Amino acid sequence: MNKRLLLPLLLVCTLVCLVHSVSAVKETQVIDSGCEIRTPVTEYLKVGEDIKSHLHVINITTGSLNSLTNDSTTCYIHLYNETGSHIIEQDYGWDSNDLEWALTINGGNFSTAQDYPFYIQCTSTDSVCAVSGMVTSTLSGEPQATGNLLALMIILCFIMFVGTIYTLLKGFERGANLEMDLSDIVKSFTAFGVFLLYYWFAWNYWGDTFVMSLLESTLWVVGFMSLFVTPIFFGFSIMKRVADKA
Repeated sequence: MNKRLLLPLLLVCTLVCLVHSVSAVKETQVIDSGCEIRTPVTEYLKVGEDIKSHLHVINITTGSLNSLTNDSTTCYIHLYNETGSHIIEQDYGWDSNDLEWALTINGGNFSTAQDYPFYIQCTSTDSVCAVSGMVTSTLSGEPQATGNLLALMIILCFIMFVGTIYTLLKGFERGANLEMDLSDIVKSFTAFGVFLLYYWFAWNYWGDTFVMSLLESTLWVVGFMSLFVTPIFFGFSIMKRVADKA
């Protein structure tokens, strides 16, 4: 690789990482006309993870002393993808504890890391109430990095690419000349170990699907070069030294 092209390439990679890390602001809207929905709202979940949604519906004129039941009230949910298309349109069932509505939403509906808007509505004989918002599916089930943490992740990403590629290029140059020694093995293994640590950190605190796909591909390449190719070069270097002494 032409080393003069290395810095521009890494700057482009960093810019791409930044573009793919913009997060939407969550907003929750409530509509009530005689009743109120009270439900634990999950903001983040892991890709492919099930949600067990529970609803309590309260008569807002008398509060919890007059909570509504399935005898007079029905509830349903609409779940959408990022483009606004329906994923599910489903009614809630009445939970076996005879206290609330319940619905298990299969994790297959959250198969990719993205925002999923939802709309929940309950209607009784004389009232209607609804709540809408958004749940975000991420690789780790935790919020994606924003602000200073996101800036730090992007800077570390740039440093990792520069440091790892530079270390491998220097090692391969020595390997091609059959000049490798034990220090080259240590540097190569250390570079892979640090990159692997960063990959774990990015998985938990960055979590962008595109960025993680890029890092995973790079990790396989770095791992192959560091753990397989470098030891082969080192072995040939040892054989050359032995032959020179003979």
